[in-house]
Amino acid sequence: MSDIDWLGAGSEIKRLLEPLKPGLRDVFLGTEMADVKSLGQLTPAVHILYQGDRVSDGSQSGLASKTSQLWLLVLAYRATPGQPTAGVWLHKIMAAISGKPYENTTFTRVTPGARPSYSGGVAYLPLAFEVQLKFKGERS
Repeated sequence: MSDIDWLGAGSEIKRLLEPLKPGLRDVFLGTEMADVKSLGQLTPAVHILYQGDRVSDGSQSGLASKTSQLWLLVLAYRATPGQPTAGVWLHKIMAAISGKPYENTTFTRVTPGARPSYSGGVAYLPLAFEVQLKFKGERS
């Protein structure tokens, strides 16, 4: 059996956002919201955070399941004269990811669990995407 990166969707999101550079200063693949705040001085930037799995019913005795993964993207944005607005960046991010293929599915925009926040002149604006994965275990 080959190694499968269960969190590979995060790397794919990062890859999809790379063409938005150099206007987008960086794309971080992080682990928690505290990382977003500590790196928030670099703007505009996107932080990608894994938010967990939701397993559907009908898992065939645990051998197979369909799982929805939720990925939170946070745009860290500070207004700069002559540069695109936060709304323009949000649209560019959505266009770069929404409906793009991953494995045998596509990234779908969903309502984020986090609310926008503001601190020290920086806006932290969340977007969320879901991807459906299939898991099939091996019989012993």
